[in-house]
Amino acid sequence: MADVLLIAGTTVREVRHRRVLWVLVLVGGLLLALMVAPMAMMQMARESGEGGFAKRMSFQMVDMVVGAFVFAASVFAVFLGATVVSTEAKTRTIVTVLAHPIERWQFLVGRWLGVQLFSLLVVAVGVACGVALAWWLDLPLPNRFWVLQLEAIVDVILFCGLSVGLATVVPPPAAGVGAFFLPVLPGMVESLMGHPSIFVRWSTTLLYHLAPARMPESLMGTEFWSDVRNPNYGLFAGILAEHALYAAVALVLGCMVFARREIRLGS
Repeated sequence: MADVLLIAGTTVREVRHRRVLWVLVLVGGLLLALMVAPMAMMQMARESGEGGFAKRMSFQMVDMVVGAFVFAASVFAVFLGATVVSTEAKTRTIVTVLAHPIERWQFLVGRWLGVQLFSLLVVAVGVACGVALAWWLDLPLPNRFWVLQLEAIVDVILFCGLSVGLATVVPPPAAGVGAFFLPVLPGMVESLMGHPSIFVRWSTTLLYHLAPARMPESLMGTEFWSDVRNPNYGLFAGILAEHALYAAVALVLGCMVFARREIRLGS
């Protein structure tokens, strides 16, 4: 366990040295620029007595801030996860690491943990900024805000697990595309499951059940300030648990493949 944590800490430091933090600074700067006009419109709405419109704009600004950081965390999870093996192989540092008494699966889990912690930290920063903005706007956040943030956290965990697992089998570009593609695959093939062709029907049904379960938008909604009639928290929690389990299975399979595959070093 100590070796895994050591590799995870090294991974986080490497991410910091790769100037990824500058991307977060850029995201923050863009958010500030994009909020100038909505803030002015919100102030005008309040002065004109349009309290409902101003409140809705306030909710949308909070959602925009949190959503931008969650999207950035998802991109980080996929990009960094897809390159955890190839980066070490190109720089040949993997030879030095594996020369120590450490198992290959420990190396991969440590790299995954480092990327995962960094990605979740980005989500935490986004949520903190959203809560701070809501406090500044004197805007009470409903409980559904926190429920949807839990969904965002599990989504990032799924992206990271998929990208790391796929990176042990396919090149980094394919691993990144696959990590983004698999979660949306059920929605893409669902309409073809009733196709007249038996081959199309069976193949799409197989893909539908092999991919992570799709979260219906009507289940909890996409706007945390909107009311949802009869929300099914049990089904919501079940899908989140399946996504987390899917990420864990992808990581375990990746460890099994990585333990046996030949590592090709960069020239």
